Amino acid sequence: MNGRKTKDLLLVAAILLLSIVSLMQIGKLHIDSSTNAFIPQKAPVVQTNDEIEGAFGSLDLIVVNLYNEHGSMLETPSLALLEKVTKAIEPLPLSSSVTSLTNTDHLGSSAEGLLVEKLYDKSESDALGKLQSRIGEWGDLYEGNLISRDRSMASIIVEAKVGADMSLLLDQINAEIAKIELGQLKVSMIGLPVVTDAIEQSLLTDLAILAPIVGLLIIIILLFSFGRFRAVILSLFCLLVSASLMLGLMAALQLTFTMATMLVPVLLLIVGSAYTIHILSHFYEEASNSVEGQTREGRERIITTVVKRNRNPLIMAGATTAAG
Repeated sequence: MNGRKTKDLLLVAAILLLSIVSLMQIGKLHIDSSTNAFIPQKAPVVQTNDEIEGAFGSLDLIVVNLYNEHGSMLETPSLALLEKVTKAIEPLPLSSSVTSLTNTDHLGSSAEGLLVEKLYDKSESDALGKLQSRIGEWGDLYEGNLISRDRSMASIIVEAKVGADMSLLLDQINAEIAKIELGQLKVSMIGLPVVTDAIEQSLLTDLAILAPIVGLLIIIILLFSFGRFRAVILSLFCLLVSASLMLGLMAALQLTFTMATMLVPVLLLIVGSAYTIHILSHFYEEASNSVEGQTREGRERIITTVVKRNRNPLIMAGATTAAG
């Protein structure tokens, strides 16, 4: 008997240790909220996309918008802030190119032929007038891309390096913008990386909210059904172990955490509680209807009997659940 207890304690200790190690791996989980996570990496569309990005750079652009609610962006103070933000983003190591009104070149003409000059050169005379004129020459190119048609909004187009961590780049851009006093200008960002990052944050937020709610409901139901805190604790222990092992295994195998797999921990809490409930319900039923349930040795024999009796059904139920 003592030998079996020692084995049981060692088994519980090993499970606890493995669970702790698994929880330590959660920080290594790779979260991908983009649609690319649902496409096999060897699919032709993915390979074509990689080839195009390798030749032309990243196809996912981040657009930083500066908005002057009470005036025009084609004013000296607004352009000065636009230039300041542009220069702050340019040195970021994850950005490949940064384009705005203040740093792009303009293709014009002269008596000698084509003329390449700055679109906006604050050092030249009548800089604002010439900027307006140059924008007018190539209105289809500049309007709707670098400047809005009503002149109230200007854009900074940021192209990331291929394979760059978009979430980190967005954090770096936000950090640089936060250092600049924009006055009456309002800033916003658009682009697929921005949407993807917002979805990723929403995934984590939803999971952080949904999992505790599900756990609380399970606790209430278990407490109402068994009327014993010990039964609730045993059930939750098994659920926490299974959830931690699952997340740790995903991190160790470098499986991507997507919009689909984010539901797995919650579903595991829901489905995984059934097995403990089966064992505990049979145990309490037999313990209450038997004289053996009054003694420690008797309860141990009941536990052994219940586990042996339900072992195969539980294994089959777990196998079919895992297969499904």
